[in-house]
Amino acid sequence: MSKKIDIFLTHLHFDHIQGLPFFTPFYDNNFKINIYCPYYPNISLKNVIYSIFNHPFSPICNKGIKANINFYELDFKKNKSVKIDENIKVEFTKDASHPISGVLIYKLISENKSIVYATDVESPKGFKSKIIDFIKGAEVLIHDAQYIDSEYYNEKNSKEGFGHSTVSMAIKNAIKCDVEKLFLFHYNPDRLDNDLERILKDAKKMFKNTFLSRELDKIDLRS
Repeated sequence: MSKKIDIFLTHLHFDHIQGLPFFTPFYDNNFKINIYCPYYPNISLKNVIYSIFNHPFSPICNKGIKANINFYELDFKKNKSVKIDENIKVEFTKDASHPISGVLIYKLISENKSIVYATDVESPKGFKSKIIDFIKGAEVLIHDAQYIDSEYYNEKNSKEGFGHSTVSMAIKNAIKCDVEKLFLFHYNPDRLDNDLERILKDAKKMFKNTFLSRELDKIDLRS
């Protein structure tokens, strides 16, 4: 029996797909991999993904992929959820703040508990009401936190309009959406570990249940 992996892409910017050729299950015929992504008119998700496995980006080529790959383009205008398991549903909504085509925000629901993934979003005045309603009451919110306020509002090198959030934006949205836990995510790549720990310490003063997203961490919604 094949092992199943579901990958949900918020959008196709390169920093969100460049790691796929280094994901070892692609080269194992025991895996079935389902890739979900927003629908883009005149753009084939399958062609985009396969292109990064081929020349000139990679020497692997299509024949090197052994897993069974399925592609699903999510058209927000036609549907707003997908069931990936008997007890797991993923809902999605569109946020237009990230250039050029916006992103999807995903909410995974299992046994009436939910975790929301909201990256590459920008909301200096807070999320709009439809997104607040979408997230409201989630157990976990994973939220973009690329900048701190001094970077975002820097007069000489402002980050306004770049499509990313500050830590304070993430906290305000967590409070507005009445979530139990906030996990900061999508850090500025120049951050050092000590920088992140300092940011976390300050964030906890405003929202106690704030955490840093860490590689290989697992979140159990049922605990």
